[in-house]
Amino acid sequence: MEKGDVVASLGQLQLLRPARVRSALVANDRLKLYLTVLQAALAHADKPSAARLDLSREFAAAQVKAPWLQDLPANAYRDGNILHVPDLPRAASLLREDLAVMARPLVEGDRTPSPELAPRVARWSVWLEQLTGDGLGPDEMHALTNGNRHGDEDSFHLLVMDLHKALNRLAAELSDETIDGAHVWSLGEEDRVRVAAFMRGINRTRDLKLNHPGLDTAAMRDGARLLLQNDIGTNDAHVLVIQVEDTRVALTYSDLHRRRFRFFQSMLAELGAQWSAPVLRSTEGLNAGDAFEVGTATFDCGDEDALRETLESLGARIVFLIDWNRARKRLELLVTKADALAVLAEGARREVGHMGWLACGGERLVFGAMQALGPDYFQIGDRPDQVLGSDQAREFLVQVLSVPFASASPPRWSPMTPACCWCGACIRATSSICSMSTRPTVTRSPKRCGTGSPTGSSAIATPRRSSRRVRRNGNIRRTSS
Repeated sequence: MEKGDVVASLGQLQLLRPARVRSALVANDRLKLYLTVLQAALAHADKPSAARLDLSREFAAAQVKAPWLQDLPANAYRDGNILHVPDLPRAASLLREDLAVMARPLVEGDRTPSPELAPRVARWSVWLEQLTGDGLGPDEMHALTNGNRHGDEDSFHLLVMDLHKALNRLAAELSDETIDGAHVWSLGEEDRVRVAAFMRGINRTRDLKLNHPGLDTAAMRDGARLLLQNDIGTNDAHVLVIQVEDTRVALTYSDLHRRRFRFFQSMLAELGAQWSAPVLRSTEGLNAGDAFEVGTATFDCGDEDALRETLESLGARIVFLIDWNRARKRLELLVTKADALAVLAEGARREVGHMGWLACGGERLVFGAMQALGPDYFQIGDRPDQVLGSDQAREFLVQVLSVPFASASPPRWSPMTPACCWCGACIRATSSICSMSTRPTVTRSPKRCGTGSPTGSSAIATPRRSSRRVRRNGNIRRTSS
């Protein structure tokens, strides 16, 4: 009988909860690895001549030492629509065992079992037990690995994601203390200093998300490792887990948006991250962008001071992932795709972010400032990069990103916040445009734009046509009408 069983037999189940949650979160890491291996097997069977995917970082991060499992993708092959996977029953047994470990804190003990999760756990446990051959049909592979929600359709992967979210909530409930906002338990003194360093970064930029949900952090000790989990936002597939062992940091990141994944890769590369090759997790909807990527970044820090600095820098950069894709699309109405990415990257480096700009109207804020300058500068349909040039337009937009936080009362986030100038953002944006040219700064007060205008118009504000012209890609001047 294990010590945990003895404690349970004494009726002290509450003493087991932290350990069970810790074990469940570690099982979650292993389950994600197993699903990645199956995806790699499918990729190899579809393209046997392609280079073999290196999952050594993922195996190390999940602390799984199973040579047979590492070799499994290379031995997979197709026979028509059937994917043949050697040792599939053995892999299914691992999935079933770790599913039980992951679900245990939520469906067993003195807690009331989750009425939504418990039946799903039981159903998928039976389903995995029935995988006795070495073949997987398209429907079975989809049932295992699909991470997209379509109506009432369920999958093993969706269950794992839902269990993970429930475990994070339970971990926060069990935490007996917080460190600078992080829910923690079972930490040593060294762990506390490291968690404090990470939270120093989180809190340094936290206000940039306004009141958007996200950035909740949990930390625990698991054997030789310190585990940090951050709730980036509300998306199921947007997950970040950090493992610290000695002076080495391993960060596992998943994202639905490939461009945002690349953006985060580049941000961390500036800190010295070494990334594994990203792995796609879903088998359908790839071209529609429904698949999400998973990758692991590692940092080999020379000493404790370097480790704490890395953790703080990591924490400070997470906020720039929130609503990143929406900001990118809005910026692409003003500049090229490449310039939009450059603006977001530079905004993150300067720690000004993009949420305030979105809350004040996004591109409508810029169009309102352009209208305020009048037809001497802009004509209807003009974009900033067409008039100012690419370099100056990028610098102007980076300045505009910081405009909302220059006011005494930053705006509150809302998905449908209208474009308005109640925070004075249009006035400061106008000044930023003027600073891009040799003409004097316009001092007249701009009209309100968008739904906040006195006229109540909800149309995007753009300048009216005029016979005056502006010089492109250079200094702006007025010509005779």
